[in-house]
Amino acid sequence: MDHELRATHPPWWYDYWPGYGQRLGPDLAGLATGVAAYTATCIRRLVAGTEWTLGTDRLGDLRQPVLRVGGLAPVPIYEDVVRLVYGAVSANKDARQPQSLPAMAQRWVAAGQRETKQAPACEPYRVVVIKNEPFDYQITLTDEVAWDEEATTSFIASLRSDSRLARVIHEDREVILVNCRLGEGTFRHAVRAAWEHASG
Repeated sequence: MDHELRATHPPWWYDYWPGYGQRLGPDLAGLATGVAAYTATCIRRLVAGTEWTLGTDRLGDLRQPVLRVGGLAPVPIYEDVVRLVYGAVSANKDARQPQSLPAMAQRWVAAGQRETKQAPACEPYRVVVIKNEPFDYQITLTDEVAWDEEATTSFIASLRSDSRLARVIHEDREVILVNCRLGEGTFRHAVRAAWEHASG
């Protein structure tokens, strides 16, 4: 119950995801918090430029600590680890696998290492390789484009018109998730073509 968990001084994230906190209970909630902090420390040592910041990319991350791997790829690490721990105690077979957490961390590290260059000034977006089923790529729009509803709508429509892109999901204001079988170079070219078509 809420009052019982609050009596145990719950972790900072409890107000954001109270349902997870109540289902996990105070001990497992504390464990999830520690695992997330430890994983973040390991990633910061592995990938130069990794830093904590307050979340702004997704509505659910607003004012929450988000780890920017390599200074670029945003990772809601506490949220992801809490969900993983909850999945493990809820008999989720994938979450219970010993390699689930290392595999998740490796995807975060890969995203930060691949996105080592800022997009050219002519490209008002950033492409991140995530290779995390069911999506392969994330396109993060600049604030200027994200707030321009007409430009964003046109860009997404142009992406969806490319038959090589199986799924194009506008997750929130700034983030577009894409599932496809294209290699990174071909995908970047497709995104650039879609943007040029939308803005032409």
